Amino acid sequence: LLDKFGWESKESSSTADLSHDSTLRQYVIRTLGVAHHKAVVDELKKRFWNGWESVPAEYLRLCFSTVVRQDGEKGYQAVKDIYENADSALLSRHALVALGKSPEKKLQEKSLDWGTDGKSVRAQDVRWILASVTKTAPQVVWEWFGKNFERLEKDYSGLKVYQAIIGNLTPNFNTTKHQEVLHAFAAEKKLLSVRAVKQTLERISILEKRRKREFSLLKNYFAKEHQT
Repeated sequence: LLDKFGWESKESSSTADLSHDSTLRQYVIRTLGVAHHKAVVDELKKRFWNGWESVPAEYLRLCFSTVVRQDGEKGYQAVKDIYENADSALLSRHALVALGKSPEKKLQEKSLDWGTDGKSVRAQDVRWILASVTKTAPQVVWEWFGKNFERLEKDYSGLKVYQAIIGNLTPNFNTTKHQEVLHAFAAEKKLLSVRAVKQTLERISILEKRRKREFSLLKNYFAKEHQT
C-alpha cells in the first residue's frame, strides 16, 4: 500500500480521484506510522531532521510523535523547542501531544512536571500533555499524580482544574480494580464530590455491568453451540 500511494500526490484524472487518493494516502501513512513500520518511521525522521517545516501539515503530529518515540532526549528536546517557539495554536498542540509519546519514564515524568509547572504551558493546554502521557503510560501518570497532588492542589485550585486533571488522568480506568483505587484515593483526598471523579466512577460501573452482560450472552451462546 505504501508503494502504491507513496508520500506525494500524483497526477489524477479528476479532482474526486485526487481527493480519494489523498485520503487513503494519509490513512495508510498514519496507520503504518503508529504501528512503527520501519520505512515510514525512517522517512518521518529524515524529513524532520532535514527541516520539519517542509513536512505536510497532515503528518506533523505523527512526525513529531515518531521523533519523540525514536530519538530519545535529542528528539524530545527538538520537539519541545518547536512548542516553545510555535506561532500557531495548532502547531503548539501537535508538539504537546507528541511530547507525551516518549517510551522513557524519565521523559514521561519530565513532561508531566514541565507541563504543570504553571509557567511553561498555558492552563487551558495542560490537558493535552496530561492526556497524551496517560495514553502512553497510565500507571506512571497515576503514581505521579499521587506524589504531586499537594502541589497540583495548590497551583491549580478550583473544580475546573480538577475536572481537567482527573478527567485526563483516568480515561483508561475501566475495571473494578481501577474503581477501587480511584475511590480510595478520592476518599483520602476528599475528592469524592468532584464531578470528574463521580463521572469516572460511574463510567467504570457502567462498563463493568456491560462486560458482565455481554460475557453472559457469549457464555450462553457458546454453550448452545457446544450442545449442537
